[in-house]
Amino acid sequence: MNSIRKHIDLTFLGLIALAGVFLGFYATSKYGAGLPSDAMRYISVSENLLEGQGFIDYDQMRLIWFPPLLPLLIAGLSYLLNADVFLVGWHLNIFLWGLNLFLSGLFLRKVFRNTPVYFYIALLVIFLSPSSLFMHTSILTEPLFLTFSLLFFFVSSQYLEKRDSSALYWMILLAIGASLLRWAGMSHIVVGGLIVLLAWRSNLKTGFLLSALFSFVSFIPVAAWIYFHNYLPTGTLWGSSSKGNVFVVENILQALRKIFYWFVPYRPISPEGKLEPVIFLVVMLLVFLILNRKQHWQAWCQEFLRPLVLVATLFASLSFVATALMTQTYDHRALGSDRYYALLLAPILVVLFLTFDHLLRPHLRISSAKIHAGLILLFLFWSALPVVRLTKYLQVSLREGEAAYNLHNTRLYHESEIIAQAQSILAQEPQAVFYSNIPAPVWFFTRKPMSYKLRFFWSCQGHF
Repeated sequence: MNSIRKHIDLTFLGLIALAGVFLGFYATSKYGAGLPSDAMRYISVSENLLEGQGFIDYDQMRLIWFPPLLPLLIAGLSYLLNADVFLVGWHLNIFLWGLNLFLSGLFLRKVFRNTPVYFYIALLVIFLSPSSLFMHTSILTEPLFLTFSLLFFFVSSQYLEKRDSSALYWMILLAIGASLLRWAGMSHIVVGGLIVLLAWRSNLKTGFLLSALFSFVSFIPVAAWIYFHNYLPTGTLWGSSSKGNVFVVENILQALRKIFYWFVPYRPISPEGKLEPVIFLVVMLLVFLILNRKQHWQAWCQEFLRPLVLVATLFASLSFVATALMTQTYDHRALGSDRYYALLLAPILVVLFLTFDHLLRPHLRISSAKIHAGLILLFLFWSALPVVRLTKYLQVSLREGEAAYNLHNTRLYHESEIIAQAQSILAQEPQAVFYSNIPAPVWFFTRKPMSYKLRFFWSCQGHF
């Protein structure tokens, strides 16, 4: 029976992963992946690396705002495949969407090994999540970061259970990779250090020693990059300071707002809908406190001591706090700017289902079969919400180009007569020099560095 269920589960996982890849390619079929501002720096640095110019972006500026791993990876794959950096970044993230769906499914299957209905519903929630799809249809660091995080959950929980040295080596490699991908990846180092300490809680002296060693070795590569590549030449650790633009309480309210409206329609009553999630959480807490006794809370807490759940919850909690402390508030007030939190969707679903299972389900005086049927019906009813959102997204994307984070790979630029004229000039005179006040899209369509010297839209030296 277990082997049959395993076969069914893995087949379902594979089909969901393939469907995710298809959906990603369909959403980007008009012009390719979305290109937000960050993406333009990644692919331009990758191209300049291939041309031997080093870590320089389209603005001819040094790469200091982001770690180097994604540009290096895109450049390496582009060289091996003899493919354009844009095509590599686009296909990489779509294939990572399939891989991340599969890994998320494995994670959920292991957590809900005794309750398959939770596994199936949670995986379908992730598959239908517009926010999860959006971060994969643009060239961003989040997809690979999510891959590293899910793998980190598995190897960290293995180390916590068995103190396996091979798992520790993988933890180090994944922590290094995550920190060289996004500055927030240093949270893997902190979580890993805590996991090592917990694994050796019976021998704290050894635990502290190994935890310090893990943290030190994992931190060396990103510290070397920050010091030698960023600080020595520029005097800054990672670009301009965000001081004065980080409002922690506002960030927490915005985060709760974005997560809350994944699950309910956006019909705000309070300003920007920031109070509704707080009110909901307070009401639910009061309900749980009234309904449950000590044994219910003990059973609920016990679930979070399971190694895989503990690692994922610890990571999600630390990431949430770090995002609140570091995110520049003004840049991420838009409801759709939620990719930092979409990374936490799987752990959030685990918390929701475990809370339902231990703090609400025991008080439902009906059979398990009826509860599961009710959950399935509730999911089918709720699924109309993300399906409508995805349908609208696909309609706009197929008409205008990827419609979530995309700024520069849109119909406006693809149908621009000025860009067509510039490309024609370049075909005749490859050494022509361009000037522009919007260098990112100009670089993308011409692959030529820009100058800001002229104040009007853009021109070509000797021709305009």
